Amino acid sequence: MKPIKILFILVVLSLMACHKESVTNPPWEITANIDGRPWKANQQIFSHIIGGYIMISGSDSSGRSINLSLKGSVAGTYPLGKNRESSASYSDSLSDTPLFSTGWSNDTTLAGGTVVITSINTSNRTITGTFSFNAYNDSLGYNKAITQGVIRNLPFLY
Repeated sequence: MKPIKILFILVVLSLMACHKESVTNPPWEITANIDGRPWKANQQIFSHIIGGYIMISGSDSSGRSINLSLKGSVAGTYPLGKNRESSASYSDSLSDTPLFSTGWSNDTTLAGGTVVITSINTSNRTITGTFSFNAYNDSLGYNKAITQGVIRNLPFLY
């Protein structure tokens, strides 16, 4: 399946099946820096392992979202980029430039990166890992740097 199709499926599924967590200090988190500024998912959180893919999505209260679509269902390293089976994106629903993707440039300094899933706990149904990537908007010709990403004890569905 092409990375853009996977990305589309991830976005649709996250909009359909996301949930809001009302806990003040939940035992899980998705955090990162976006162009050097701290970001934390606190609105729409979604994680699913289905059809040979790990899909993770989170949004903040400002409409900024990070989406990961990883070809696989086990702990390991997942390279991101154009012509890769795994992809990542950043979107800002309140911006004129809403979508940036790891699949829109062959230049790995503009688009690409890595997700490392360190643990998939099937008993507790949680995922833990790290991520870092550059996501590119080909219409505008610039990228967003997503660094120091952390996924900690994120609940997932099968």
